[in-house]
Amino acid sequence: MYMVKTIKYMEWSDKFGVNVKRIDNQHKHFIGIMDNLFEAMQSDKKNAVSKIIDELVSYADIHFATEEGYFDKFNYEAAEAHKAEHYKIKVKIIKFMARKDDDPFKLGYNLLDLLEDWLFKHMATMDQKYVKCFNENGLH
Repeated sequence: MYMVKTIKYMEWSDKFGVNVKRIDNQHKHFIGIMDNLFEAMQSDKKNAVSKIIDELVSYADIHFATEEGYFDKFNYEAAEAHKAEHYKIKVKIIKFMARKDDDPFKLGYNLLDLLEDWLFKHMATMDQKYVKCFNENGLH
């Protein structure tokens, strides 16, 4: 007898950390949802795929609201540019969701591809820019 190894879609790396526990945990959770979506698609669970896509979209809104709330609270100087990036990805996600009645597997893979590319670039560049501001205002 042999065991089938579950393949993770992506793994958290500390290089994406922003030294703010709440935000790092949200990033980790976001990646976990993406992992769940990948696993559901690999297991051919069509109903689960649709539910996880909804969860992914809802969680993105929660996460963006968290960051943007801190931008406003701490008068983060690059807030408008960062919010604009959030808005751009929201528009792309909304376009994906407009095709939700299409094949959920195709939608899921396309959404994962979009989010993986955006998420890691965003965490590695845009999110790193607010670390100093947040930390200087006592957020860790």
